[in-house]
Amino acid sequence: MLIPGDVVTADNLGIVRIVSKIGGGGQGEVYVGESSSLGRVAVKWYAPQWATEQQQVVLDDLISRGTPDARFLWPISRVAKASDQHAVTLPSAAGCKSFGYVMPLCEVGYVPLARLVNGNLNPASDPSFAAILASCRQLVESFRLLHAGGLCYRDISLGNVLLNPAMGDIRICDVDNVSVDDGTSAVLGTPLFMAPEIVRDTTYSVVPSRRTDLHSLAVLLFVLMFMEHPLIGQRVDQGIWDEAHAHRHFGTDPLFIMSPTDSSNRAVKPHVERYWQLYPEFLRARMLTAFGEGLNDPRARVTEGEWGRVLTRLRDGMGTCPRCTATVFHDLGSPTAGVCVACGAPLADPLVLVTGRRQMVASRHLLLGADLDRSGAAHEPIGRAVVHPQDGNRLGLKNLTARAWTVTMPDGVEYTVAPQQAIELTDGITVRAGDFVAEVRHAVAAR
Repeated sequence: MLIPGDVVTADNLGIVRIVSKIGGGGQGEVYVGESSSLGRVAVKWYAPQWATEQQQVVLDDLISRGTPDARFLWPISRVAKASDQHAVTLPSAAGCKSFGYVMPLCEVGYVPLARLVNGNLNPASDPSFAAILASCRQLVESFRLLHAGGLCYRDISLGNVLLNPAMGDIRICDVDNVSVDDGTSAVLGTPLFMAPEIVRDTTYSVVPSRRTDLHSLAVLLFVLMFMEHPLIGQRVDQGIWDEAHAHRHFGTDPLFIMSPTDSSNRAVKPHVERYWQLYPEFLRARMLTAFGEGLNDPRARVTEGEWGRVLTRLRDGMGTCPRCTATVFHDLGSPTAGVCVACGAPLADPLVLVTGRRQMVASRHLLLGADLDRSGAAHEPIGRAVVHPQDGNRLGLKNLTARAWTVTMPDGVEYTVAPQQAIELTDGITVRAGDFVAEVRHAVAAR
């Protein structure tokens, strides 16, 4: 392997000097490197048994394609020690040379997603609902772009995602497992995230694809939003966790912990039930599809586009209970307003911003314009909700742009909202921010 001070080289990068070790796993080790052309980078160096000709071909293909989305820590260049430059095309065995690759170095502030789920974060760093939904939306969009390019990830799991708890931004690592979705793969996935058809297959003829990725993605989304695995409940907790146990509960006979027809595998921890009641019916319906029909029929799995629409609708409906200030989710398409899961208070029809066919709840969570475009990039927000300093039930919308807004009052009088100023959100006003126009009104009037 490598040690600080070692030098690796690549034709298109020049010299990369190893600075320190980040960590390691079954395939090899990852280091911080200093590139003469790119500055600080990450270097993954393969253990000899993984430095094969096949892995080299995969790497070179990924490098030539380029990343489908900036959230992937995508291979930039294959590297080798200077003395090994002519040996890296050979498959590695005892005594053969190894190689690695350079990728972007993840920014400061990101932590492994597993730390969040396992409760190993500082409580002060726990992400908000807004951050969790941002991470889910980014995951869905990143894998949509990957799949659109004819690739599959093959190993979507907690271990391959890094999260910025404050913002909800994500980075996806271990990208060298990605390959063309052509029915061939040396990687089957990570236990507990593999699709049932792979787990129950004893002939090793079923291999990862976009459709198996969709199952793994659904598991990851459920874990993020409910903080538990969707298939590990009371039934699965019983018995010895051996190969036969895994084959049954994750392959031949998986059962969703929130199944509406079979309660034998209900969640062990009560917070799952509370979250299930907190989220609106349209999200629960997609989860029931993903872990109902989708467990046995890959064609029935929820697609990235469907997840994207559901998550945007969920984010648009996020509000605050007027009594206890807990986060609530409004289903703006439902005839009933519901109650707060935290305190039981009835929820009135919220004030919403209506633009075209879209409605966004006017709450302290509102971040206007911070959507993902079709390239997966996040737009800079144009407006943010601000709470009145003397009255927590009064909300304003702050202008985050460099241009003035025009606000029309119900009586037709117009006001200008300068950059960094705010306008109170009240029923009947219209906000014009460049090409963006939104009418503010109560949701019941929008139905």
